[in-house]
Amino acid sequence: TELARVDTDWSRGQLEVESDAAYVQDRWSVTRNLTLNLGVRWEAYEHRNAAGETFLDISNQVSPRLGIVWDPSGHGRSKLYGSVGRYHIPYPTTASVDYASSVWESYDVDLLDGGIEPDGSPEGLGPLIFSFLPSDGSVATSRETAANSIDPASQREVILGFDQMVGTNWTVGIRGVARQYESVIEDINISQALWEIYGTPCLDPAIPLETGFNCYWRASRIANPGDDFEGWFDVDGDGELDPVSLSANELGFPDPTRDYYAVELQAGRRFADNWMLEASYVWSHSYGNYEGLVRSDSGDIGGGVTQDFDFRGLMDNASGDLPNDRRHFGRLYGAYSWPWGLGVGGTLFVQSGRPISSFGWHPTDPWANLDGRASFYTLGEPTPRASMGRTETVWWLDLTVRYDWRWGGADLYARVDAFNVFDNQGVTNVYERGDAQPGTPNPYWGEPIYYQNPRSVRFGLGVSF
Repeated sequence: TELARVDTDWSRGQLEVESDAAYVQDRWSVTRNLTLNLGVRWEAYEHRNAAGETFLDISNQVSPRLGIVWDPSGHGRSKLYGSVGRYHIPYPTTASVDYASSVWESYDVDLLDGGIEPDGSPEGLGPLIFSFLPSDGSVATSRETAANSIDPASQREVILGFDQMVGTNWTVGIRGVARQYESVIEDINISQALWEIYGTPCLDPAIPLETGFNCYWRASRIANPGDDFEGWFDVDGDGELDPVSLSANELGFPDPTRDYYAVELQAGRRFADNWMLEASYVWSHSYGNYEGLVRSDSGDIGGGVTQDFDFRGLMDNASGDLPNDRRHFGRLYGAYSWPWGLGVGGTLFVQSGRPISSFGWHPTDPWANLDGRASFYTLGEPTPRASMGRTETVWWLDLTVRYDWRWGGADLYARVDAFNVFDNQGVTNVYERGDAQPGTPNPYWGEPIYYQNPRSVRFGLGVSF
């Protein structure tokens, strides 16, 4: 007997986000060669669901910043600068579609009538075997959406750099950057902790999902992963929400981390004698267990509602070089202009590859497998994040030709921009699902899914008067 599952879902409703911000800055010239920039930014935002109820209210966002600029030479030919500050990250409004709109979801399993079409759809459906209705079109209340108290998402940043003029036209410089997450807002699933601490009947992992009784899907909440949780859930199944309190240890999630460090070397010649030149090289390292509001390795683009922290097993072996870690990046730009209006320019880019991982079924955690092949295991063995090599280094060249002239009292120009002139087709991302089924390797793992953008040409005309 062959079965077919038909999923139907939609989201609708008018959603609102209100945000406010205020910023104060003072620039203080301490001496002729030393300047301080002092500032503080206050931000607040409030998300409302499709029923008009506030489910996320973040108001205690205070971000101090300090910057310093010092000219050691005293003649304007050098600059030592630095800054330190906190920057808050607003929660994406797209998350409201998942958590605050009117949602209908139904899963029907029918007998398969016929075969499977080339596009994966069934030729026909027979009698209905069973139906599961996770969401009936109602709007979840704030207690069903988020923790009672949520700290703002923020990261701290430190920058230190030095620039020096060389001769009349050249400048060289070096800059260092460090960024670390302080706090994160994500959706987490508290079902495993509810079963272990409260014994919630419908969260017994022994209950088959297809029976429709397992209610893990109702236990997702917007919260601060790695922190304690205070909120609500229908623990005893009587239809009324009950207060629940779960410690960070009971939840079992690690603290979200993302550390970014970079050093940039740059040199440039200002435009003089009809030409200019700029060059830069950046070494950077981004690592941790949380890429950010999206996950580019799994294609999880649901801002603030990624698979990270859905279940504790998903975070096993999750620390390592993050998907956006490209260790080396180089750029060379030059331009030449003739006095009679013709100018040409070009930019050469070189970028090292991104880390490759392998995702599969968790060998011991049934909760993690509720999200499918999303754990850092393959064929039951650990495959830590970024342990499967990197994609290739890619490069490309962009060119520009522009002609300026004056006619009838107006300034006109025509230009042609060519991108990726040599039409390089380097692989920029690969398929990273290592398991096809539990214990069965996926033959498509490592296959390219994205290449460099192909060569393109853009023509432009402009006028100013």
